[in-house]
Amino acid sequence: MRTVLLYIVIVGLPIAGTSIVLESGRNLQALPAIGGTWTVQTSSHSTDQGCASPAGSGVATTMIVEQSGENLVLSLPANPGRPPLIGRLRLVRSDRAGITSIALQEARSHGGALFAFNATIDQTAVPFVMEGTFSAAACDGGRPGTFRAILSPAPDHQGGSH
Repeated sequence: MRTVLLYIVIVGLPIAGTSIVLESGRNLQALPAIGGTWTVQTSSHSTDQGCASPAGSGVATTMIVEQSGENLVLSLPANPGRPPLIGRLRLVRSDRAGITSIALQEARSHGGALFAFNATIDQTAVPFVMEGTFSAAACDGGRPGTFRAILSPAPDHQGGSH
């Protein structure tokens, strides 16, 4: 009897624990990997220069997204005077066709201004396409501007010389 009890404790409990963990994580979904360099076209409704879109309406600019799990840093190298946005990525929804809706929550610039950023990413497109809205709470009452971004392909390091 003691052997059976010992067997249940040593083998049965780890198997039961593993089954519980696997079952509870069955419906979890990883956040999309959106880190990289994006070519962005924006439109802004704001007339305030401090609130206008990064490159002016309809002008293409570059946005660099650094991602570590849910943490994001969005920076615009063409506008060194603008501090990067720092926020947390939140998955709003995702479907099996590869369309993912994301939002930045708690997005703030280094100056403390609060920003809203919502986007849909088409992960079936090659390269990925992101479309969405952005707004600053202090600008035009938070009225959003729109953007469309295309992920630049990663540089190919296989054929290069060192």
